[in-house]
Amino acid sequence: MSEPESTIVVREPGRRKLPIIAGALILAAVSGATGYFLNGGSGTPATDASGRRILYWYDPMVPQEHYPGPGKYSMNMDLIPKYAD
Repeated sequence: MSEPESTIVVREPGRRKLPIIAGALILAAVSGATGYFLNGGSGTPATDASGRRILYWYDPMVPQEHYPGPGKYSMNMDLIPKYAD
């Protein structure tokens, strides 16, 4: 009787990590682009109708909480803009 053949498997150490790293880079790029375009893509601060620069929006009941844009706070009332001047 003959002895069974043994198979040697050689793994290349970097082959498995490459798709994971490439996927992570693509995900980061897509996330960054999405955030940029959802923000309006301008990078300039928001202004109101009178041209005054708005720094952030806040809840007058909890002024420590800052929000990036207009909306409603927990009591279903409008957020208040904080102006630069």
